[in-house]
Amino acid sequence: MLGIVAGIVVLAMPAESARALTRLLGLWLVLLGLAEAVVALAWRAALRTRSSAGRRSWS
Repeated sequence: MLGIVAGIVVLAMPAESARALTRLLGLWLVLLGLAEAVVALAWRAALRTRSSAGRRSWS
């Protein structure tokens, strides 16, 4: 039902719908990029901690 209503809105106002979808997609991509950066930094910190702990155990 929601899909039908959304389709009617897109057909009735194509320019506004395209603008709204573009902004929504842009926001989604920014949030996805931020989440990936946070995960990458956390992974990097975990690997550094693990590798430095490994060096200590060998010495």
